[in-house]
Amino acid sequence: MFDMRQCNNGDRLLMRSGKTVTYYGLVEFERFPHLVLDEHFCVSSRTDDGAVFHKDDLDDGDDIIGRAVEEK
Repeated sequence: MFDMRQCNNGDRLLMRSGKTVTYYGLVEFERFPHLVLDEHFCVSSRTDDGAVFHKDDLDDGDDIIGRAVEEK
């Protein structure tokens, strides 16, 4: 999995689904401390390894898998 602890505010990140989100910040001492912002300006949280909460503990399309490659 991807290490979210290396992210800085504003970094573009790639989700397993192929969509991108923006790293929004860190809320220390939480189980899902990393906040990301989607294209609709909705905030959601991830674990240190980029996983999003889901009850079955399976890989999810919203899990972060890496940095997004910016087109020039």
